[in-house]
Amino acid sequence: MICGVPIRSFAGFRRLGLDVETRRRLARRLAGRVVTAGRDAGCVVVVVTDDPDVAAWARSSDLEVLDPGAPGLDAAARALVERAGDEPWLVLHADLPAIDAADVAAVGEDPPAIAPSLDGGTSAISGRGPFPFAYGDGSFARHLARLGATARVVVRPGLAFDLDRPRHLATARRLGMLP
Repeated sequence: MICGVPIRSFAGFRRLGLDVETRRRLARRLAGRVVTAGRDAGCVVVVVTDDPDVAAWARSSDLEVLDPGAPGLDAAARALVERAGDEPWLVLHADLPAIDAADVAAVGEDPPAIAPSLDGGTSAISGRGPFPFAYGDGSFARHLARLGATARVVVRPGLAFDLDRPRHLATARRLGMLP
């Protein structure tokens, strides 16, 4: 299975209220955790980015880098699907502080599958062939409707908990997920 990890840049996480260097360290750490989970689950991990810093990090980790060709998460996911061709694909997000290989395997095991985040977003989605991605607020409901009745919904803490707000960061630290 081809596991794509879209990463816009390591300077993201602006909503968390952290300085730029702290955001970069956090983003690298989280991306590394997601990549490790994907590799440990047996995926071919591809980082989807047009950011030179992210691309250099990915290549230094012996990862394939794929340029999305257009801005946005939907474009990144579509680029991954094109790269996968006839193979099954899995889009994993790089803001999952508790993800592990079992989480990745659960979503990748029998596509199509989808994992919701606690706020109604999509933390992971798997399939085969083209798919009309629709990321943004409330994307889980849109993606689930587009996957159809054959889709499995995978609810796991490692996939549900993502870092979108300062309270998520505080919870991750309190639970020992982050220093």
